[in-house]
Amino acid sequence: MIVRVFVNLLTNAIKHSEIQSVVRIDALREWDPDQVWVSFTDFGSGISMENIPYVFDPYWQQQSKSSSHFGVSTGLGLSFCKMAMEAHGGSIGVVSKKEEGSTFTLNFREVEVVPDHHLNKVGELIAYAKFYPELTQKEKKLIKQHLPSLFDLKIHQISKLRKELLKLDQLNVNPILKTYLHRVIELGDEHSYNHLLSTIKT
Repeated sequence: MIVRVFVNLLTNAIKHSEIQSVVRIDALREWDPDQVWVSFTDFGSGISMENIPYVFDPYWQQQSKSSSHFGVSTGLGLSFCKMAMEAHGGSIGVVSKKEEGSTFTLNFREVEVVPDHHLNKVGELIAYAKFYPELTQKEKKLIKQHLPSLFDLKIHQISKLRKELLKLDQLNVNPILKTYLHRVIELGDEHSYNHLLSTIKT
């Protein structure tokens, strides 16, 4: 879940930044060896003061500077981040100023050193999410015919999505598709998920 939090915050920062602008990620471990702060900073559109109290509410959304590149958002990304951090005994906060940018900070408590093989797994998840399965019109037709519910499900409905993906084993489609979808779901990569579905519909 924490990998998904990182991906959500990084994607959010990019969405609300100008093209070719900088997004900064910082990590800090101070006097308390059991706590770590990780922050994601963009220098984009920022959030108005009156909206700050609502940014972690479900379905709260703000127009992005590059929304056309990221598909349609459900507004659940930041809400999920808050839920995931609290489930792990941590917290999330935001500091923002309109037209100057935002910084989202994660606070992790009772931190343990992560073995190298776990770090490699994170890199593997991110790498897999970058591969895109090429589908023929015949394959698209099979998916639309046998997995119609897939187009009604959202990225956060993980258990239902996994059940739908089991049906792919019975279809003669590109095997990369299932792997790709599994990785996208694990990462909570809403943009890639929506883009793939819109491609299948065409």
